[in-house]
Amino acid sequence: MRDTETLPDLPKDRYCLAIATEILEHVRDPLAVLRRMTESLTARGLLFSSMGLGFEREAGGDHLSEAIRLGQTAAYRAYLKANYALSADRGDRPWLFRRTW
Repeated sequence: MRDTETLPDLPKDRYCLAIATEILEHVRDPLAVLRRMTESLTARGLLFSSMGLGFEREAGGDHLSEAIRLGQTAAYRAYLKANYALSADRGDRPWLFRRTW
């Protein structure tokens, strides 16, 4: 059984880059993971997130329905927009964000 609820223990204000590639849709509370990653970044640190501003994934298989649901909420998008500015996208999806504080 995999643990999808334990948050990583990350030091605060330590990293210049956090990478969340194909992970947030696999944890029970992606917003809590995003908050923990944000706290670990230095001021103006970068977040690479393959989920971008939304969770355009279907639930099923390893994609948890509660993660998809939470990732599509206004609260998730509001947190991302309040803490990050878009730095790069692929045209169809934003993927690199700079911490704004």
